[in-house]
Amino acid sequence: MRVRGLLIDLDGTLYTNDGPIQGAREALERLDRAGVLYRFITNATHKPLRAIAAHLEVLGLSVEEDHIFTPAAAVAEWLRGERTGCYPLLDDALLEDLEGIPTAENSPG
Repeated sequence: MRVRGLLIDLDGTLYTNDGPIQGAREALERLDRAGVLYRFITNATHKPLRAIAAHLEVLGLSVEEDHIFTPAAAVAEWLRGERTGCYPLLDDALLEDLEGIPTAENSPG
């Protein structure tokens, strides 16, 4: 069976606290040459997409923000699809990922 796409975790798969994992950049280049689509996933709940993409860039791994899936991004996409708002109980840094979504300023209760 030919692989047509991959979901690749970030922390511990592409990089660690010490920097990019050896061969990570080359592996992504090889996937590009082979025409394999890939996207990145992470369960990071303390950094917005912009910061994650910037961190990857510093590590020499150029990744588009819309190729990264985070819990906040998944919630934002769902809220946009439902055309509804929320009362965000999350790290303030993640509010930028909810841009354009109506948010309650007071407790919903």
